[in-house]
Amino acid sequence: MNRASACSLFLVGFSGSGKTTVGKMLAHRCKIPFIDTDTQIARRAGKSIKDIFAEHGESYFRKLESTVIRDLTTSKVRKIVALGGGAYQNRVNRQLIDRAGIIIYLSCSVRELYRRLSRHTDRPLLRAAQKGGSEPRHVQMHRIKKLLSTRIHAYHMANIRVSTTGKTVKEIVVQIERKLKALDAARSGQA
Repeated sequence: MNRASACSLFLVGFSGSGKTTVGKMLAHRCKIPFIDTDTQIARRAGKSIKDIFAEHGESYFRKLESTVIRDLTTSKVRKIVALGGGAYQNRVNRQLIDRAGIIIYLSCSVRELYRRLSRHTDRPLLRAAQKGGSEPRHVQMHRIKKLLSTRIHAYHMANIRVSTTGKTVKEIVVQIERKLKALDAARSGQA
């Protein structure tokens, strides 16, 4: 059995990059469970992510996130996990995830991220105050660029990178499967 088919897969990337949608289809094709860390956090807290941020702040949210990641990475059950956009930035989270499976970075253009996220009001870190006379679109795109620039270094540490810009979910999943096979072949050649 190859490594990719024997371990968990962790999807990292910016909000709106497709982690949940792609993760669900990939899990269905692999016949293994799909888990979204934000859903797990909201369930444990008994409130939405938006409410967690509003009532307790980002620091509290990050503590909950790290607890969920610790629990998921210590479980030996094979699964597909969609991580929150900032989860892989945390060094301890990253070390746990790196030991628990294969990390797949879903990249996406800023313009496409904006298009996908512009209709959502439930992304606390993406809310940006309008500056005198600035168009909301420009303010939001600037906020996405700024957050992405702080996270990109961590994202690039992933084992596999797949762009989701302009692709269907099926095309993305097929590309991930192809890259997992190539990763297995490369690792088998080193053994």
